[in-house]
Amino acid sequence: LVEPGFYKFGITQHIYSRLQTHKRKLNFTAIVHIFKCVSRQSSFRIEQKFKKFAADEGILVRKYNQTEIINTNNPQKYVDWFAR
Repeated sequence: LVEPGFYKFGITQHIYSRLQTHKRKLNFTAIVHIFKCVSRQSSFRIEQKFKKFAADEGILVRKYNQTEIINTNNPQKYVDWFAR
């Protein structure tokens, strides 16, 4: 959670350094969920599919000079999308 209603998503191979960077730059207040993927390639494919889904849903926004931000009051709906 970056601010009420705005959530950052993305992929990384180095979760701890990524979280430190996001904390410093975005000052997030909570982590909703972290998924472990079997490979970087599968992570990238899932991220691309989610970006398209989020754009189609009208929740993908550009904010904080970032492109992987969604605007929603129901983050669980999107966590469930990833978990399916």
